Amino acid sequence: MVNSFDEAAAKLTSLNGEITKVLDWNKNELVKLSEKLKDKNDFYYIARGINFAIASEGALKLKEISYVHAEGMPAGELKHGTLALIEPGTPVVVVCPADYTFSETLSNAMEAKSRGAYIIGVSDKESDIYDSWIKLPEVDELLYPMVAVVPLQLLAYYFSINRGCDPDKPRNLAKSVTVK
Repeated sequence: MVNSFDEAAAKLTSLNGEITKVLDWNKNELVKLSEKLKDKNDFYYIARGINFAIASEGALKLKEISYVHAEGMPAGELKHGTLALIEPGTPVVVVCPADYTFSETLSNAMEAKSRGAYIIGVSDKESDIYDSWIKLPEVDELLYPMVAVVPLQLLAYYFSINRGCDPDKPRNLAKSVTVK
């Protein structure tokens, strides 16, 4: 019988191949998206549960290297003011793998779309609600953050380049190092 440590180690080892799939499946879409949206100055990233951390990371990377307003928030909080900011074409990145958060997150995406938002779905399950789809492989529920964060970081990278920014030298940010 395989113990839980061995199972966890095997799942983590398999992530390398899953992340490679994400990159292969989405690179062209991410390049096109970054070109299409390069003039947008407001992005909203929504998700529920463990996926909220991924939405926050995606927004952080975009604002750090592209200098645009980007906000990550729990999908259920969209109703508390942010929906008033949605205008036609406003990009809303929806992190919603087919886990226990899928239906409710998609419902929040529909609310944004009904106000004209441009919906970018980050999921292993396609939906008619998405204007663009960043496809994820099916993985264990707890591993979705590790496969979902990569295309969001790559989107920020391409977006930064399309806006004429240098993603390797973001302004006003410095790496922290410990010197002994």
